[in-house]
Amino acid sequence: MEAAGVHNCFQVTTNVYRGAQPTATGFQHLKMLRIKTAVYLHARHSDRNKVADAGLKSVRSEMDPWRGNEEEVVPFQKLATDTKNLTAFVQCERGADRTGRMCAMYRITVCGWTKQQAIDEMKHGGVSFSPDWHALVTFRWKVACAILHF
Repeated sequence: MEAAGVHNCFQVTTNVYRGAQPTATGFQHLKMLRIKTAVYLHARHSDRNKVADAGLKSVRSEMDPWRGNEEEVVPFQKLATDTKNLTAFVQCERGADRTGRMCAMYRITVCGWTKQQAIDEMKHGGVSFSPDWHALVTFRWKVACAILHF
């Protein structure tokens, strides 16, 4: 979908959107989409002022894309299913790789998708997934789903 100032913007469900780190204009456009919470999956950038200026809530749920720790998906899943945070916009720097893995887990645990359907969307869903992030594909999906208890 097109949203000025938000690269790789995509509506996952009615309550979850995903994309790259927005510009100040992008956060304003997200507000018009009724986004309530911006969920950060990276540690390097902070847009608290831009988020606050748009009237959104900012939450961090950091993850390491190189290793793929199963425990990292739990905080995100809790954020993405808590009605106090919805509608949520999930972001990382490019809105493709870390965001792709977390949205894939969301698809499996919340939307009932198969692992293969979720990985296919993550890799081929039109958001420039990088093959360099091999750990995101070889991630222990079954273990992560068991940890989540969904």
